[in-house]
Parts: sequence; structure tokens; C-alpha cells
Amino acid sequence: MSIQEKNNKSLLIHIKDKSFFKKVKGIPQFDFIENQIKIGLYEFFTDNYDSPSIIVSISLITNFIKLFTLNNENLNFEIVKNVIKSIDWNKGFFNNINAIEMDELLKKTNQTNSIQNHHFSNEIKTFYFGDIENPILVKFIEEYFKECGFEAKTIPFYNHFIIDINDIDNKIKIITKLNSIISNDDNIVPLSKSDAYYIDENYRYKTEFSINEILWAIENGLAYGYKINNNKIVDENDENKKKINNNNNNNNNLVCWNFIKSDGKSSNLYTLPEFRGKGIALKVKANLTLSSIEKNIIPLCSTAYDNTISNSLIEKLGFKYSYSNINNNNNNNNNNNNNNNNNNNNNLVH
Repeated sequence: MSIQEKNNKSLLIHIKDKSFFKKVKGIPQFDFIENQIKIGLYEFFTDNYDSPSIIVSISLITNFIKLFTLNNENLNFEIVKNVIKSIDWNKGFFNNINAIEMDELLKKTNQTNSIQNHHFSNEIKTFYFGDIENPILVKFIEEYFKECGFEAKTIPFYNHFIIDINDIDNKIKIITKLNSIISNDDNIVPLSKSDAYYIDENYRYKTEFSINEILWAIENGLAYGYKINNNKIVDENDENKKKINNNNNNNNNLVCWNFIKSDGKSSNLYTLPEFRGKGIALKVKANLTLSSIEKNIIPLCSTAYDNTISNSLIEKLGFKYSYSNINNNNNNNNNNNNNNNNNNNNNLVH
């Protein structure tokens, strides 16, 4: 297939040389970019190679778009607004950029439906923005896309957490802690493809491409769950067992799961209600975090800023606060709706 020829009006430049990121300074979410670079399932674009104000990353297996900007003190917001306005959002993103070769992108993943049916589509209905640190930018996106005829929805703001694995002493300490939490519990197992569709059906943030993320995580050993054996349940309860066994879509007795998405961030730590409060989620999260460290992926996760249970759980694992999307947004929180958005700030529906 030849290089796509388009009526290019975007102000963005395709970042092909990843050494570009070595000189990038002042972006609060840089750890998130670092994981995306390692995993290799995002394409990156910027407004200026020498002095970038914005970096846009595009998922190759979903319809997620992430915007990374300089901190508020150094950001030229007019540049960012002009970049966003230069893109025709009614069609696939890659249709806005010259010299994007579909065949080269298809070689990077076996989950190709989002590339073919979304990013190169002549008409799209839904896409998602995420990991937007700047509250002013969040507000602009909401207002601008409403003007463009999209329905803009947001979810509550999140705190973002990280484990520093570049500090060797801290890394060793964390690994020791995680192993002690797991404690050779053989009910913690890698998830299989047979689990994927059950998880997707029960995924709070399900989208048309979320199954791609789950399958990718499973294929790469970045998805773990807690499965009860025939006669083995934490705090045995016949009623609980009956509920699990009667679920035809859950033949493997899966009661808790967690996986890492292709952006390197863990997602959807979920325990069936009747199995909560037993320490299962902590063990599953510990095992997934350990797997992330073993694969040299920076452990990252996000929690709703007011979810004290989740915040407490991840702190037990050694996660430290990184940054928040709640800054200066107290007036906006009352208007946020909890919609299918995979832990990101904006869900835009045409």
C-alpha cells in the first residue's frame, strides 16, 4: 500500500526518532510517555521538534488519544489550541497527517482493527482523550468539541501514582514487599484468552476496542487474576461458590482481575462484590506490579481522587503520588459524569 495522500492541514509533526524525548523537559506526565515508548504501540506527534508545547500520542490498538503539555507556567496555550483546531476530528486521525504508511503501522501489532477501521477511517463517531494534566486544556476540549458537534463527557478527576524502579534500593525493597504480599498463593494466575471476553463484558470502561487491550495484556503476561479452585475459597461460603459456578460466562471461577494496558498503566482492578474485603485484590495487584517490574515497565496506576480504599491499597504496595488531574478543577467536579472512559479525562462521542 502506498503512502496515504491527504489534504494535510494539521500542525503536527510525526516523531519518528525517539531520541527526541531525551531533550523534552517540563512535561509532568513524562513517565507515562516513557512506558508508551518502551511498549511501542503508540505513535507520537509534536508541534515543534526543538521547543515542543504539546505531544500527542495515538494508540494503535484503541481509539485513545493522549495529550501531554508543558506545565502551566511554561505553556503557550494558544499554540496548543491552534494544534487541536488544525485537526479534522470527524475522520481518522492519521488522515490528517501526510506520509503515514498504514502497512508499517500494521506490522507493529496483531490487533489491527482500530488502525484500519478507525484511525484511517473517513468518518468516526467516538474517540477518547486521556491523561490530560492541564485543567484549562480539559475545559477547552469540552467546549471546542461541543462547538464541533460532538457530545463531550467527562469522568471524575484522578490521582496518578508511580513506583520508582530507577532507584535500585527502592526497587529491591518493593520487590521484597510484593513477594511477601503474594505469599505463594497459587490461586493467583496469569489470565488466559478464555477470560478476556468475560472481563470485557464486565469492564466499567468498555469501549469498541477495549477487548484489544485485554487480549494484548494477556498475550504479554501483563494480566493476572484470582481463580478459586473446586474446593478452595478464601473464607469458604457456599452461597458465594454457587454465584460463581452459576455464571456461564465465568467457567474458570475468576473472582478478581487486573491488567496493564498498552500505555503501560494498570487498569480495572476489580473484585466480584461477594469476594471483597478478603485481601484478594491486594494480592492480584501485587503480582501484576511485580510482573511489570520484571518486564522493566514503570508501575503506574490511577485512582479517583476520593477513592480512599483504592488509594490505601496501592500505597500498601509502595506506589507514590505522581500528579493529579484535579488541580484547580473543584468547580468542574460537580458536573462530571462517570462514563465509559478507561480512567481518562475526556470521552468525546460524535
